[in-house]
Formats: sequence, structure tokens, C-alpha cells
Amino acid sequence: MRLERISRATGTFITIAHLKEYGNISSTTEDVMLQNILNAAITKVEDISNVSLSANTLKLYSDLNTNHKLFILPVASITSVYNNQTGLTEEYTLSYDKSSLTTSESELVITYVTSVREDVDLRQSVLEYAMALYDGQTDKAILQAIFNKIPKYI
Repeated sequence: MRLERISRATGTFITIAHLKEYGNISSTTEDVMLQNILNAAITKVEDISNVSLSANTLKLYSDLNTNHKLFILPVASITSVYNNQTGLTEEYTLSYDKSSLTTSESELVITYVTSVREDVDLRQSVLEYAMALYDGQTDKAILQAIFNKIPKYI
């Protein structure tokens, strides 16, 4: 199984303005770097929490079984489901909570779009991790402490 981000929409839930306010940064000279740091922090927190903090288009290569768990929720829509071997479109049943889909095949490529979950605890985690990156923090114990505080929604 492999998850690939195809695209991410720039959102309003966590912005560079939030990061600059959190880090008490007033200069605009580092805005491009700060946006890149923010994007990296959002991705890391999404991966740990299994929650979408920005609208993502994701492609899941699943070969485990016929019940395919979707990662990075909530799911807004399924774009395509096809057999990785034959390239043929597959019929599927999406679970009520949109966290998994069931098919008759096991080796699938599932493309889907997530919506934003506005979770203030996760925003705090993104900002804390982004500032650690900005400050050049490399101490694994400090970074792990930040990761350990991230709520996990499995």
C-alpha cells in the first residue's frame, strides 16, 4: 500500500498569517520559505493524525484485500477506482463514514478528494512543528515530543 498526494489546495484554516502570528514574525522577506515550512508541517500532522487539514487529492495504491481503508479523512468524494493490473474501472461500496470502500478486487488504485477538518488542536500542532522547523530544531527528542502530542484519529 502506498499513498501519494496529487495536489493540495491552499486553505484558510491554517495560513502563513497564523504561523507568523504564532512565531511573532513581522517581516515578509521569508514568506516563501515560511509557506514551504507550513506545507511540510501540515503534511506531517495530517500523516500522524489521519485528518485532512487542507483539501487534498490523494491516490491510494491498495493491494491488501477487498476492504480498502482510506487515509487522511474526511473524504469529500471518490474520483476513480480502478484495477491496478487491468486498468479497468471497479465497482465499489463506500462505508457510511467514508473511511473505507469494499470491492471484489484487491489490487486497486483509488483516487479521492478530502475536505478540511477544522480542528484547533491540530492547528496548534502544525504551528508548533512549523516553528520548530523554522528555528532549525533537530533534536529528535524535542521533535518526538511534538509528534506525541498530535491527536490521532484512526
